[in-house]
Amino acid sequence: MNRLLLPVFVCLALVYPMNAAGMEMSQYQDVTGGWFRVSLTMKELKGATPDTLIAVPANTDVYEVFGSSSSVAHRIDATALVARQGNIDDKNKRLQKAHSYLITGRVQTRRDIHIYLNNRISGVTLLDLTIPAAKSETVSTITALGDSIKQEWERMRMAELLIKAAASPGESVYSYVLLQLHSRAETGVLPSVSDTVAPIQNMSSAKRPNLFSLTTGALTVQETLQLERMTTTRTCAATATIPISQLEGPTIISHPFAEMIGAKQSRTLPIDALVPIEFYACHFTDMRRLVAFADLFDLWGANLVQILTNSATQSRVKEKIIDQLCLQVSGLVRLLGGRVIGDIAICGSDPFLSDGTDVTVIIDLKESMFFDLNANRLFRAAKRRVADVRRETITIAGIPVRAETSPDRRVFSFSCDLDRYKVYSNSPRAIKQVIDTFAGRHASLATADDLRYMRIVFPYDPAREGVFYYLSDMHLRNLVSPVFKIGRRRRIECINTLRMIQNAIAMRGMESGGGTIASPPSIANLIASGQLEASQLICPDGGAYYIEGSDGEAVCAVHGRLRFITPILDAPPTSITAAEKADYEEFVKEYNTHWSKFFEPIGIRGVISAGTVEFETCILPLNGNSLYDGFKRLYESETRTMDFPRRSEPIAPIVGKRSVKAMSKPPIRYGFLQFVKQTSRILDGLIDPRLIEVLVNSVDHLFESGVKEADMQPTAPRPNLNVFREIAEHSGPKHQKTMRERCLANLGSLHSLRYFRGVEPTDWDRMSLLVNGVAPFCPAGGHYEDDPTRGGIRCSIHGDGFSPTKPFYPDATLPLNMFLDALKSVEATLSFTPEGIMTKVRLHH
Repeated sequence: MNRLLLPVFVCLALVYPMNAAGMEMSQYQDVTGGWFRVSLTMKELKGATPDTLIAVPANTDVYEVFGSSSSVAHRIDATALVARQGNIDDKNKRLQKAHSYLITGRVQTRRDIHIYLNNRISGVTLLDLTIPAAKSETVSTITALGDSIKQEWERMRMAELLIKAAASPGESVYSYVLLQLHSRAETGVLPSVSDTVAPIQNMSSAKRPNLFSLTTGALTVQETLQLERMTTTRTCAATATIPISQLEGPTIISHPFAEMIGAKQSRTLPIDALVPIEFYACHFTDMRRLVAFADLFDLWGANLVQILTNSATQSRVKEKIIDQLCLQVSGLVRLLGGRVIGDIAICGSDPFLSDGTDVTVIIDLKESMFFDLNANRLFRAAKRRVADVRRETITIAGIPVRAETSPDRRVFSFSCDLDRYKVYSNSPRAIKQVIDTFAGRHASLATADDLRYMRIVFPYDPAREGVFYYLSDMHLRNLVSPVFKIGRRRRIECINTLRMIQNAIAMRGMESGGGTIASPPSIANLIASGQLEASQLICPDGGAYYIEGSDGEAVCAVHGRLRFITPILDAPPTSITAAEKADYEEFVKEYNTHWSKFFEPIGIRGVISAGTVEFETCILPLNGNSLYDGFKRLYESETRTMDFPRRSEPIAPIVGKRSVKAMSKPPIRYGFLQFVKQTSRILDGLIDPRLIEVLVNSVDHLFESGVKEADMQPTAPRPNLNVFREIAEHSGPKHQKTMRERCLANLGSLHSLRYFRGVEPTDWDRMSLLVNGVAPFCPAGGHYEDDPTRGGIRCSIHGDGFSPTKPFYPDATLPLNMFLDALKSVEATLSFTPEGIMTKVRLHH
């Protein structure tokens, strides 16, 4: 019979006795490639501990190579393997029992297989192994031994994926591949659904997050949403037929601001008249102050937030918005900004910048010619940076608007002149609202009684104010409105779908040989090859998905792409499903139960002067809230610095004089705990819960310290309230372990980029933003590198998961540590006043 007519599988199962010690090599190949196994005894390992070994392929077409001790490899499911493969010959059974180290892997082409067995700590090669290629003329059916090689490799791959999933919180690609492999059931010997899903479910939250309560679509919730999507049946919002106008938001009333203002004088600013009443507003007195705060944030602000939240990823929001709007601050603008630019207001409808939102900048121009020359230069630079930028002049609400846009939203700038003001926005609807507000067709923030009242609490004084950030009554209402809440939930669901498509692309690269894909696949390709299921492509707004560009970027026709999500304002939901209606009505019921009185606007004022940085915050009084009234009585009108006992990791000290009589009541501590938690609801999650717990723990310690009446006598200020010094210590040896854990959690994401998608290290940062919407970084200042000789991705400071390291002391040259070292003192106060909850932090450096 002609060999070309023989079965598709061309198999060779060869067992080579290499020496008297018993090393065994076997392989199974078909016409496109195959699988191999190497079995080693302790003698071949030359005394090395199996757990310190790493198998490294020398050929580019050898991939997905796994190594493990025999006991670990067969503990995966050795009993089931033997039970299913009862015809495995006795030699193979002896190999499983006798050999102490197994290596399995795949090969793409028929050729010699070359592998190095290295010490993963030192990178030194212990063994150089070569498995001769199968002869092309060898023809056979799949033998039991050959089948067992493939199955053993599959089980070791599953074990490796589970390990990486556990070590990479927030990186959902490994759990995705595990679940997708099970769905495909390639060989019928993969673990059962419960065996595969249970470990992943333990790593993620088993309870579906309340997407109405979330303020972010962060990576931490994506694995849970992905698990639900892949293991349950969901219905797309194509059934959304109920007009969203049928829903009503919370019925909380507003404070009687007009009565609260009374005969008092209040001053708003002319630029406030351009800010729509439902937008947040961040006002800078002049360009010099904006640059100072931007520099301060670059110097230590972002790093401080990362220390407090233990974050090791960056969204690069500032850079993204600046590039979108084409508003980079040049050296010349820094030098002449005060002569060219007056007040500046940054505003928008959605304060959660990391997920994609509208941002509008309003600039009071003192001299337009110089500004326009610089703007034209920046627009030309944007065109060179992004080749497909389209330039046109459009008319919005009767005003000519310059539009510089690219399809991917990397450049998305709409700008116009309104009298002496220049307006920039990354949203056509947002700039329309500003135009309508300027023309008097839409209510402005300047007309809001709550801002007028807040300006009594924080009267405008250029000498006392560099920045003023305000969340108005109408803005808070907007954040809990049906359009915003349902729009945010749909956006988070769509973000989950985009990440699942990226995971499918990574899986295709994994199965194609370490990311060696000729070109990015289409959605149809991924579905046809079993890396994606059509039922998983759910956009609640009915958007179609596609993959674009040489980088393989997943795009939704409605919500855009992970790095540049379309703002809710530009794609508001108009129809909803019955389930969405029921969920939102439940949310409103709960909200009305917790907050039966008033919405609470929030104002923050900051100023930078020589050697001092100061921030003041006011949350308007919780009138009618018994907890607030009780704690207002707890604090007397006179405040003084208290001796606050130093704790190991304090973050938020409390300064004030306490009523001894009130403190003697047992419910006080419990009441304060409940008050802090309820107050956090005002911000709808803006307060990090970890910071709340630290505050509560500090208060708990204060109440348990047994304060006596004598302790309440006036005392001189003590230096132990230097909170930032303590944060600096917190970031020292005690904090190094946490920083290392966060850093090493990034290795899984980078491994996926490098070995599943073939991304070079020089492009990790850009591709991480494209694939995940965030870029990983080492919080201790290390850099990530690829070292295949020792197992792949490592951090220059923290090593890898196998051999982690950490410095005993933080790097004194990091910007945050340099700033903290320069601090001289910090003053912090918290007061319950008739005007509201007042906090003040003053840093001297």
